[in-house]
Amino acid sequence: MKKELIQIYVDFKSTLLNELELIQNVNNWFENNSDKIKPECFHLFTEIQRLNTKSSERNKAFPVLERIIDIIEPNFESIKKPYYLITFKKGCELLISKSISPYDLSRILTQVECEFNFPKWTGNLYNALDWIDKDSPLELNMIEESKEIIIEIKKILKTQYNIGYN
Repeated sequence: MKKELIQIYVDFKSTLLNELELIQNVNNWFENNSDKIKPECFHLFTEIQRLNTKSSERNKAFPVLERIIDIIEPNFESIKKPYYLITFKKGCELLISKSISPYDLSRILTQVECEFNFPKWTGNLYNALDWIDKDSPLELNMIEESKEIIIEIKKILKTQYNIGYN
């Protein structure tokens, strides 16, 4: 239950979701899990629900979600790696399917590098995305490197966290 919410948190923090998508994902999670929510978090979820239609206040959702994460997983810093692995894998998959741009993936990569100080599991993608801007085209080496990273991340998730993917 809380794993899905933590994944939403990491996906947003890594720029995979925008503010509206964050609110929609949290509200969907809340609707499906409201019976399992800790009482001290319930009012925080309702606070996010109220933000959904107020576009000028969407930027308030993430700080509220941070408070929720602090309550449901006070040891987040010590357990965050698999969530970032999954987010980065999603980003690579989206790049390969051309659903995001190289620039979008570079933003995700920047967040991963900030959290983990250039982890080995990002492969050579840093070099492929170095100095990229919003208009940079998708290049073959970016796709090939993303494919290799997906394979490596799946291995790490399976062997270190017992999380399997097809």
